[in-house]
Amino acid sequence: MTSTRRDLLSSAGAAGAAIALSAMGAHAAPLPEASRTPAADPALRSLLDAVAGEILDETPEQATSLGLDVGARAALKSQLNDRSWAAAVKDADACAGRLTRLKAVDRAALKGFDASLYDAVVYANELGVEGGRFGYGDNTYAAAMGESATPYVVSQEGGDFNTVPEFLNSQHKVANAADADAYLARLSAFAVCLDQETARVRRDAGQGVIAPDFLLKTALDQMLPYRATPADQSHLITSLTARTDALGLSGGYATRAGKIVEGQVYPALDRQIAALRDAAAKAGHDAGAWRLPEGEAYYAWLLKVGTSTAMTADEVHRMGLEQNLEIQGRIDAILKAQGLTQGTVGQRVAALSKDPRFLYPNNAAGKAQLIAYLNGRIAAMRPLLPKMSK
Repeated sequence: MTSTRRDLLSSAGAAGAAIALSAMGAHAAPLPEASRTPAADPALRSLLDAVAGEILDETPEQATSLGLDVGARAALKSQLNDRSWAAAVKDADACAGRLTRLKAVDRAALKGFDASLYDAVVYANELGVEGGRFGYGDNTYAAAMGESATPYVVSQEGGDFNTVPEFLNSQHKVANAADADAYLARLSAFAVCLDQETARVRRDAGQGVIAPDFLLKTALDQMLPYRATPADQSHLITSLTARTDALGLSGGYATRAGKIVEGQVYPALDRQIAALRDAAAKAGHDAGAWRLPEGEAYYAWLLKVGTSTAMTADEVHRMGLEQNLEIQGRIDAILKAQGLTQGTVGQRVAALSKDPRFLYPNNAAGKAQLIAYLNGRIAAMRPLLPKMSK
């Protein structure tokens, strides 16, 4: 798999975890036009149809994000992704099962886009199988394809506390009473997911997999003020009531949502806070993956997830240093052409940021000038974007 994985995912209609959704063709109407290209080979298309359906059923939130929680899958709109450890094990098994079916396809007979699509789907499921070998963290297929795989199920930027409230606010559409009721169902499911994650935090801690102290502190610093918010002021409630009020829906949504937040979500959040505090009491300051079970192998897998290559950490680091030197050389030439020759490249760039010639006035007029300049640069770049995919 080359560094064009993201292009392959996009053209395959992946939209993150559901890479095989291109097989759904016209059924995936909410996806961009380029993402709805189906597999030309009928047998491959049929297989990817099945794979896509399985992925959607396993990831209700993905179905909602893609606008596919309708029709035969309307029930998914009332569900959240299963966050239990049992679901993580099932996910790896599902990837292995899909690989068996995919490997039965005659790869040599596939041509053009079908071959690229097939390779992308195989690669994605291989990542899911490989991630499943580690008995901790969030290494599922969806996490790998979303590049959110992490050894810590809950942290300052990971876990449902960070994602579900915004998902409900921005992704869960409320156009009628059924949608509002589905929101309430998901609100209850949020409490279940929090407890599932809490159980995994404690399970992982038993294996010595504990986030470093500074990450846990940041996570708790985010959770505690959120928990201190009175239930009736929680965005979990106001997001729903603002939309139901705008639609003129009656149904006591504020009261019903308030009972769920007060009686289910907040107690689950209390339990998660307690688990993180227990973990923090045992946490160290080191952040390296070397201290994790099979840490070297785990880091290598994460690197593969993030780069789509088999490069080692040392190779990636060396490449970064080489690219940095190359970029510095180009900047140095530009600066010298402007008569800026004294000091290091960094010092000269820092001096530029303070040079009055390149500063906009710190007022409304300066703000307008800056915005106009940036809009102009964006407009100039748009015609060049198609060349980036070639």
